Amino acid sequence: LDLLGDAESDLEIRQRLDENEQRFKMEAEGLASGTAVAFWIEDLANPGTFVRLGGATAGTTGDVEVNTEDGLPMPLGVTDVADLVGLGVRVTLDDASGQVLLEGTVPPLVAD
Repeated sequence: LDLLGDAESDLEIRQRLDENEQRFKMEAEGLASGTAVAFWIEDLANPGTFVRLGGATAGTTGDVEVNTEDGLPMPLGVTDVADLVGLGVRVTLDDASGQVLLEGTVPPLVAD
């Protein structure tokens, strides 16, 4: 993801067909403790429109994430993470300014 300031990011999308496992995780790191952020993804049905995935407040480590392994549903109700490839993703301040901290695009899936 493109970065603003000292923030860093990690976007993980995993699909293990042999284990019937799908995972989507967005993480922001290097934030000031107490920074409230919101996670967003571009809507499949309305390109250019972003849907909020959730929000979190950075703790003392400055890290926050949304993670489907923590019981969250897959974004946009998709059943196959490959459907997310090419969509825009953002992390913004969770306040009236909505300043974009991190922005990018979901990359193509690769075998590991």
